[in-house]
Amino acid sequence: YARAAAEIADPPQGFGVDELRLTDYVSANAAMAAAGHELWDTIPAVATPHGWTWHHVSGGRRMELVPVEVKALLRHHGGLATTDVDQDRRGTRPLQETRPAHFRLPKGAVAVSEQQIQGVEEDLGYRLPGAYRSFLKAAGG
Repeated sequence: YARAAAEIADPPQGFGVDELRLTDYVSANAAMAAAGHELWDTIPAVATPHGWTWHHVSGGRRMELVPVEVKALLRHHGGLATTDVDQDRRGTRPLQETRPAHFRLPKGAVAVSEQQIQGVEEDLGYRLPGAYRSFLKAAGG
């Protein structure tokens, strides 16, 4: 099921499991973007493509990009649980400096169609506010 794979460097000393998960995902995304992988053509280099997630392969530092549905259905005790980091340390360290986040819009004019928005509204049972509908269409959902 893997669409891509990346080898990630060993974690720094003192990392907890949540810090490792976050930095591994960002590192794998950056590696795939730098390699010119087609899934990173329209998204920021550190973002994971919509509908995909990273899986830590047990026994090493290999990450595989798999469909989110596959990972959700196949519950497992994955490679992250066997990595040499502090498994009891949770959360991440506070940012040393904060700054506003700026999101780029997708290359296409509309990333989410009107039909998709209407489908979500049907599932929710009510119409979303106009400004939020516009945001969802432009930002990709």
